[in-house]
Amino acid sequence: MIKDKTLYDLQNLVRKLVSDKNSIDDVRSFLLQLIFCFYCEESGIFLGKPFTQLVLNSEASSFPSRFMQLIASLPPFMDKPQQLFLSEDTHHAMKKLCRISWNDVNPSIMGAVHQAALSRSDQRATGTHYTSLRNVHRVIDKLLIDKLIDQFSGTKSAEEIAVLYEQLGKISVFDPACGGGNFLIESYLGLSAMRLIASRGISSVKPLSTRNFHGLELSEEAACICRTALFATARLEEKRYAKQFKTPLSPVDLSECGDIRCIDALNFDWDKISADYIVGNPPFMFNHKEQSFSQTQLFADSASASVDYSAGWIIKAAQYCAAHPRTECAFLTTNSVCQGSQVQFIWKPVTDKYKMHINWAYKSFRWVSDISNSKIDLSCVITAFSAKDMPDKQLMTVSDDGHDSARTVSHINAYLTEYDDIYLYPEGLDDRRPTMLLRRRTETPILTRYQAEQRTESGLLTCRFITAHNMLATTMRQYVVTNGGYSNSIVIPRHSSEKRKYVPLIYCKERIMVNDSVYIIPNTDLFVFGLLSSSMHNAWVRMFCGRLDMRIRYSNILCYKNFPFPEDITTEQKKNIARLAARVLELRMNYKDQPLGNVYNDLPPELLLAHINLDKAVERLYGEQLFYNDDGRLKVLIKLFNKQRTGSP
Repeated sequence: MIKDKTLYDLQNLVRKLVSDKNSIDDVRSFLLQLIFCFYCEESGIFLGKPFTQLVLNSEASSFPSRFMQLIASLPPFMDKPQQLFLSEDTHHAMKKLCRISWNDVNPSIMGAVHQAALSRSDQRATGTHYTSLRNVHRVIDKLLIDKLIDQFSGTKSAEEIAVLYEQLGKISVFDPACGGGNFLIESYLGLSAMRLIASRGISSVKPLSTRNFHGLELSEEAACICRTALFATARLEEKRYAKQFKTPLSPVDLSECGDIRCIDALNFDWDKISADYIVGNPPFMFNHKEQSFSQTQLFADSASASVDYSAGWIIKAAQYCAAHPRTECAFLTTNSVCQGSQVQFIWKPVTDKYKMHINWAYKSFRWVSDISNSKIDLSCVITAFSAKDMPDKQLMTVSDDGHDSARTVSHINAYLTEYDDIYLYPEGLDDRRPTMLLRRRTETPILTRYQAEQRTESGLLTCRFITAHNMLATTMRQYVVTNGGYSNSIVIPRHSSEKRKYVPLIYCKERIMVNDSVYIIPNTDLFVFGLLSSSMHNAWVRMFCGRLDMRIRYSNILCYKNFPFPEDITTEQKKNIARLAARVLELRMNYKDQPLGNVYNDLPPELLLAHINLDKAVERLYGEQLFYNDDGRLKVLIKLFNKQRTGSP
């Protein structure tokens, strides 16, 4: 793993070099050249350890010039620092690195160091974030390494082993957003380990060539790092093979640095690359400035502005796999590509037009980085698809403590669940449900209750003003002066904690005004309030609404307009739902001195029981059965949605 003392020491050296008044570009160049020199010593490119001796035996003042002379003769993979200033403290930190066994340090540390030297604003601007090795292996192990391990399990004849050995040398891996090369390096190391296992009985054993490892990268600097890291990886592997089989090291081959191209992946013809597996972590950006140029070729104009930048990689990979049915793909992306409005634009063409099947996936989990300055608060998914429909699919989850678990299912849809395929559309279902509105903030001054009473006494009309904050986080009421307003209204916060069993709604008979932190359904009744307060609706919300970090982001279009209302409801059933909903509101009054959000964070027993009674009544509107969990609710709701949308039974 990269997350160790070596990376910590390197990050510490970055800080010291910056404090020595070196430019960040020179710091990055120097650190990468420094690491490369250590690998040159370990892999036999240098005779002996001239670089280590240079660090240990030179003075801080003379080291920069002597270092420049040394690296002048190195392969021109990366930029050289223009100038270098070194304090005694920094020089001492470098000496600590000389005591490390670099043979045991993964070359992907070069990408980590490059990322560590980037500012957070640079990371956000480019959407590039260092992918931890744990996340890399969540992609490549499930996609190809585990499969190879299964092939090697059991007793194999010498002939079978020889065939596997040859096959391993031909496997081609392609990362169309390769960055510093983590996915390619780890794939190379995994395949190399398998090839070493298969080498018994083979007379002429050679390490893998990097020529079957392809990458596309927009940044020339990152592409150079990827080439250098692959070169170092291959050379270290050759050293291990030479030691095990007692063969001499071959001459240095500078072409053993992979097929890494500095190019815009979305404007490049992927058919120019032959790949068995497509892997990677496309950029984490939404509405990136390049989308208008790159993604309009892949999506309809209206869709290109509505999807993440990484969606282009998903579509390009689906196109490639459709043209090359043996190829399999797995991407690590933000979870937004499998939520909300993006799903129809991305996954409907993937599954319907290009005939891809999602064969395994990781449901949403927290992004974790090994780098101290790369702490981004977002959640990720991994989706693996191909033209081949594999029978035993697997849904993976990551627990809060980082442990992975798997569940075998027969189908995985675009929302990464085992239910039937479903795509939600902005027009929603064609029925006569009351309209849910989003209103902008009023320009009228916000008043306290006392100020509102004074205005009312002077003849000015006031009404209650509701925001998500004063609805959920406080008991203080606010008012505005207005002749307008809505009565008999349901108010829904646009964002709510995912930890609550129910999204808290309120029902107001009095006139109210709202701002754009909430949605409002005016002029409606307690039946609709009861329906939307139920576990049936909450199951739908958790599945199909987007997320802000992990918090629920409600949508009046995707969620409410597409939520299937029950059919053939009698007047008595409506009255019963309204009565049970009124009971929920009545019990809430016992806690009017507490913020509503706090009440729903930990529901009091009697209020929870009232909700359960309401749930049972609502569930009977969808059939005679009662549901034990959201799985059963969603199966019924998705089936009903598809029926109501198509009009077929």
